[in-house]
Amino acid sequence: MQILFSADLGQGDIEQAAKDTLLENDYIEDTCVFARALAKGVWQNKVEIDAVMSRQTIGWPLDRMSAVDRNILRLAIYELNYQPETPPSVVINEAVELAKKFGTDESPKFINGILGALAKKQ
Repeated sequence: MQILFSADLGQGDIEQAAKDTLLENDYIEDTCVFARALAKGVWQNKVEIDAVMSRQTIGWPLDRMSAVDRNILRLAIYELNYQPETPPSVVINEAVELAKKFGTDESPKFINGILGALAKKQ
């Protein structure tokens, strides 16, 4: 999520965002590989993911959404749509935990509502 957030605010250079984010932290190699793969997957499918998100957040344009919430949702929607081996309940729980850690007081409820509705449609 931090890589996506950085790329979102830095106008889209996912490679540089990954490099900077992962260098700033002391992650093990497996974590770095996994994080890079997720971030690149999200970024490559961002247009489609944003369209899914926009259909779900009617009346709440993506540019009005906090960058943290927007990127947590992008990551979770990617996992729901492109990584079927991860159970939806796990994806939603992880997204809510990220929202608790990085978002506002309202973020966990907002994230849970959006993702819960999407999971029911699948």
